[in-house]
Amino acid sequence: MESYVVHTNYDEYAIFLTQKFSRHHGPTITAQLYGKGLLLDVPTGVKGREPQLRESLLQDFRVVAQGVGIPEDSIFTMADRGT
Repeated sequence: MESYVVHTNYDEYAIFLTQKFSRHHGPTITAQLYGKGLLLDVPTGVKGREPQLRESLLQDFRVVAQGVGIPEDSIFTMADRGT
């Protein structure tokens, strides 16, 4: 497994890519958006305390995720349930 920070502004968020290798399933790429009190994880979605992310940040994340081959229909934003 390899993980990389591919984009960050250090004060607000960081976008990570993780590539896993499996003999049975081949390579898998996961994109994650970490920010103050939040986690946006493809394909599992947003988890955290911040109810709103600025739309331009979500769009940047979508561009990065799609750029590594993650389709738009695999990018989810889930409601915070106060976990």
